[in-house]
Amino acid sequence: MEAKQVDPDDPIQLAFQAFSEFFTPDIIARVIFCTENKMKDRYGGRETFTDGDFWSFILVLFSMMVSPRKTIAEYWSSNKMFSNDYIKQFMSREHFKQILNNLWFEEDVLTEEQEQLDPFLRPDDTGEVDLVDLQPQLTEEEFADGLKRMQWLLNEIQVRFRSIYATEILPTDPKLDFSLDETMVAYRGWTPIRMYLKDKPDPFGFLVRVIALACYRFIVEFELFVGIFKSKQENQLINLVLRLVSGIYIPPNRGKPVLFADSYYSTYDVLKRLGELNWNFVMTIQMNRFKDACTKLKEIGETHKIENPRNLNFQILEIQVKKTKTLRIAHSIYTQKQCEVKRYHKKPLTRPQVQHEYIKNYSVIDRLDQFMSGIAYPHKSKKWQTKIFIYCLHLCILNGFSLFKFRTKKLISIRGFVIYLIKAMEPKTNWAKNEEKIKKEVNDIITNHYLIPMRVFKPEQSDPRTGCTLCNGIARHRCSCNLGMCMTCYTRHCLEQQIRLSQKEVEK
Repeated sequence: MEAKQVDPDDPIQLAFQAFSEFFTPDIIARVIFCTENKMKDRYGGRETFTDGDFWSFILVLFSMMVSPRKTIAEYWSSNKMFSNDYIKQFMSREHFKQILNNLWFEEDVLTEEQEQLDPFLRPDDTGEVDLVDLQPQLTEEEFADGLKRMQWLLNEIQVRFRSIYATEILPTDPKLDFSLDETMVAYRGWTPIRMYLKDKPDPFGFLVRVIALACYRFIVEFELFVGIFKSKQENQLINLVLRLVSGIYIPPNRGKPVLFADSYYSTYDVLKRLGELNWNFVMTIQMNRFKDACTKLKEIGETHKIENPRNLNFQILEIQVKKTKTLRIAHSIYTQKQCEVKRYHKKPLTRPQVQHEYIKNYSVIDRLDQFMSGIAYPHKSKKWQTKIFIYCLHLCILNGFSLFKFRTKKLISIRGFVIYLIKAMEPKTNWAKNEEKIKKEVNDIITNHYLIPMRVFKPEQSDPRTGCTLCNGIARHRCSCNLGMCMTCYTRHCLEQQIRLSQKEVEK
């Protein structure tokens, strides 16, 4: 399939091209195929899920990130203070919830018995839930099966990150400074791999380790912590760091890369192994891990080099940051340089070059978390698969944002980049594709059909409602010939035209 030519002066097309480098057509086609099979199996073949439906769903999802509301229903509210007219024209509320509840990522479809056992796939799932009631009983075997369904998506995105890093970023000869830290995917439902980190803004959720190239804030490697589904040896800290580092391609003619991390990752074995792999590092340390390797000086000045009786491949500096606080940094750069840091309304500060580089490069992951909080999806979800899918979208947005700035050299905010993506998706939605077709169908419906509201059915009764003729949502109005239309389409198209026709008849 040949790639379409992109106007180099159109930032909207360039932004979408950068995003599509990671969220590829192959990923989109597989998600559409799996979700369509799931919807057909659940609704007896009545529902379809097309390419236009998917892009309409993603457009609405991104619009919610940029323009958050308290609940999903408020976007389609009749109150103009809360409603969003832009979202209304692309998708009805019920159709959006229907897709959100039926997102699927594997060709295999669950049977009715499995569906009843899985509390995340109940038909009445609305995408919103009270945190107090979130205690589903999900076995480890059931969760492991669901985790396998998501693994291909994580692997595909990981491959694209590595490919763009090796083909576009590395040829520009960047400074090979990498930052390693963890992020949280907020989720309060119960799963075997849910973690609690008290220092995070969202302490409950999924733990993800991330390595990013500091100069471009480009994510190169990431790994979802799966806990009990890996062996104890695989979960050891040294094996975790080596797995992440080994996936990063370093050209043989380049100098040593530098890894910046906090004291959680700086064990004696990790530092020693990184040195053997020809990696430099700058990390804060906990001195209780190095009692038998180093001796601490009694007197603390501004900067001290701690004695190293074992002749290790790194040095340890002890820097007094405050009167009662010291910063201990292990590094293998072997530099004694001092740098001057300018400060607003204060005298310039002189500090060691190692400390300055650590502060500048280690905070990259925190900066990416700050970007992600500006485009966070504002609503809760019972389905943990949906949370991971939205997090994958966030990763693609962040790297697409970095790649867009790398290619165009333009200054733009992360929210402005998402708005570019929303505008680029408009021609791909059902609304743009079927606008002329809808006008013809609406005229045909008004002249040849008589739509009346359908009665509300009790939960124990079968629901004979069909899909909407225009948007595939749940029909609220139906003709005697079984032609249906949802409330949004009926109000937008039929009701307005019926009022105009009645006014013309009165005028006559």
